[in-house]
Amino acid sequence: MDLSFEVEVDNGIKFLSQRLLVGWATLVDLDTLDLSAGDQCMLAQTEHTTFGQALRRLAGLAAKSPEGRAWAMNHGFILAIPEPYNVAVMTEAYARLTETWRVKIRELTNDGR
Repeated sequence: MDLSFEVEVDNGIKFLSQRLLVGWATLVDLDTLDLSAGDQCMLAQTEHTTFGQALRRLAGLAAKSPEGRAWAMNHGFILAIPEPYNVAVMTEAYARLTETWRVKIRELTNDGR
């Protein structure tokens, strides 16, 4: 599994910048951001809801549909589930995806922590 997510996260940033108000990145709590948790992920935090509800509202897609999953993966909001499923691989991948978002959000908000 490729653990470099810059392209996908950049796609997500472009989408959020088009769909949300200026300053949306300041809505994200970097301390609790966790892309593996549906209530602490990027979409949930920017919309104050769950991943599924935010995906439907912002992109018009169902979280469990093949289209919704593919779109969310392409925008750095979720990961593909490998076959066979491996908890350690997914845990590491989500940690890296979350950290990629943190770095990008810090750049957008000029937060040097």
